[in-house]
Amino acid sequence: MARRTGNPEWSSGYNSPEVRPAVATDFEIQASQLGLTPDSYALSIQLRRWCEQNRKRSYIPEWLLEIWKISVDENLW
Repeated sequence: MARRTGNPEWSSGYNSPEVRPAVATDFEIQASQLGLTPDSYALSIQLRRWCEQNRKRSYIPEWLLEIWKISVDENLW
């Protein structure tokens, strides 16, 4: 008889990975603190300033970067 390899319960769902709740990004937290909705992001001077200062360390939606013409070095990662 051939030897079996691998985990025989891999598809049983018994050892399925833990599902964690989604966590807000720094950008989403900042926008929320400013009381903004996605429709008003581009009009906010405070949010734009925050994005310019944090563009290298926080996620900022690409469509917003394009509107504001903020460049991010693609080789950061």
